[in-house]
Amino acid sequence: MIDDGNRDLDVTALMAKVHEQIGGNFAASLVSSAGSIEADITTLVAGMEEALQAAESASAVRTSLGKSPMVRRLQPFQGLILRALAYILRDQRNVNAALIEALRKSMRLNVRLAEELDRLKTGQSRTS
Repeated sequence: MIDDGNRDLDVTALMAKVHEQIGGNFAASLVSSAGSIEADITTLVAGMEEALQAAESASAVRTSLGKSPMVRRLQPFQGLILRALAYILRDQRNVNAALIEALRKSMRLNVRLAEELDRLKTGQSRTS
């Protein structure tokens, strides 16, 4: 525990030092990993696309309520319940679809930027 009565502790200076060290380590890790961006981009994109596919399938309209014993009692009303859920959640599905599409476009832009960065790096190393 930190003693609240300790006047020798300068919290502002301590926080500034922590932020400086975190920022320095983050920048250093970005610089050190810059060479591996080209190698990892395919793996990252594949993983992101897989996650997007999972999100897209999870946001689809339900066609059944499930198979739990409690839900089986609602079987006679399944059609009505599914239509009501589809109606209630339609705006959310539209938002989800728009977000998934925006993330896909962002991912394609990031890939293009990484390729352009790689092209610029190889062009710069040739002129040096």
